[in-house]
Amino acid sequence: MPPVFGLTLPPANSYRTISASAVLLVALTACSSDDPAPSSNGSDSSDATATFPDISGEVGQTPTVEFSGDPEVESVETLVVTNGTEGTVASDDLVASHQVIYERGPDGHVRETYSSFDEAPLLISVADLAEAAPEAAEAFEGEEVGTRLAMAFPPSHSALSPDPGGTGGAGEEDTSSLFVYDIVDRYQAGATVDQEEEEAVFDGDGELPDVRVPQGQQPRVTVPDTEPPEELITVTLIDGEGEPATAGATVVTQFHALTWDDGVEFDSTWEYGASPKNFALEPSSVIEGWLDGLEGVQSGSRVMLTVPPESGYGSGGNEAVDVGPDETLVYVIDIVDVLPPA
Repeated sequence: MPPVFGLTLPPANSYRTISASAVLLVALTACSSDDPAPSSNGSDSSDATATFPDISGEVGQTPTVEFSGDPEVESVETLVVTNGTEGTVASDDLVASHQVIYERGPDGHVRETYSSFDEAPLLISVADLAEAAPEAAEAFEGEEVGTRLAMAFPPSHSALSPDPGGTGGAGEEDTSSLFVYDIVDRYQAGATVDQEEEEAVFDGDGELPDVRVPQGQQPRVTVPDTEPPEELITVTLIDGEGEPATAGATVVTQFHALTWDDGVEFDSTWEYGASPKNFALEPSSVIEGWLDGLEGVQSGSRVMLTVPPESGYGSGGNEAVDVGPDETLVYVIDIVDVLPPA
């Protein structure tokens, strides 16, 4: 289980629930630096550098970390190892990242406890990270894609235990932690697929919902006063030309969801600052209507899914988002990106 504050939730769960485990950040850009940059947390760069081991290698590739001596980590320290140049991370972004974590015991022994570098990048909301590990969120904000960061956490205060009175990452009183993060990509709040018209319009002809999407805004959906379709229906509103969504892939989305019977919104990324949300296309993460309805849909597409109860929340509904039993669901989804399975 990767130690990350991840948001891989079914597309109808409350985003106020965060799965907690640890921190994160990115890689894909191949840039490196021989000399460490000044610390981004305002401390003197020479003092911060003394806290850290020698870290080298290209961003996006597993770093080489050479520990020497026995530096005492007395406070949370941040060091920019490599400066990126590809777009500034903001507080409401969804960030793609790689990370590697080391723990150092009181006897100087170092062990690697986790690495994502041989897997797909991790995705995390900076806003949610700010609640779980504020020092990490502060370190990420304002940095560019392509940046490599290092963070050192003293005993009893790590990214696994943001509270200074916590128990520390390894559960050992004298164990400090080193996190190395590569920032490989970012998805800005309000990100949508390309839309040529000032307002894109779909006419459901009285059988399917009508959809109007003003440029860069939340979709406006009008459900017809008719019986809902009995089968799953996927309508392509905008054709993308990117990577197709397949089983096991991760989709980065903006979406708006409502129930057919009363046309009431029950979930929407737009209600959470329009920060894109990511979902793995697997049964443990999304409803069947998403698994089947998004199969083969290419990145850059906008689709409307009309999901019958058996492909949604069935006879039990979903109390967490006020979806009752046997509800037909309507989703308008922008597939901002598709990340194939690792």
